[in-house]
Amino acid sequence: MDPLILIIIIGSVATMMLLTGAFFAATVVMRPRAAFKKRIKDIDSAGEKSTAGAESRFENQRQKRIQDKVKQLQSKDEDQGFVEVFAYIWTLVLQFYE
Repeated sequence: MDPLILIIIIGSVATMMLLTGAFFAATVVMRPRAAFKKRIKDIDSAGEKSTAGAESRFENQRQKRIQDKVKQLQSKDEDQGFVEVFAYIWTLVLQFYE
């Protein structure tokens, strides 16, 4: 076999493996972010449903504060990283269950 053909085949296989690895890595990285955005969207839509009748439907002031903070975080630019936003919301949730 010609060495040039062998180099082309090895290069093609290496490129395919690299692209496949990059695709899987991007999928693993983006899946939690997509799930997080879905949860935030669900929380927001639940908040809109509960405020449609009257705001007194909140069980207590903590829930209202958490809803307000989630809406505030959504309205901010996405300059903050995913980890910081998730950590902050997680602390709010833990405070709620204390």
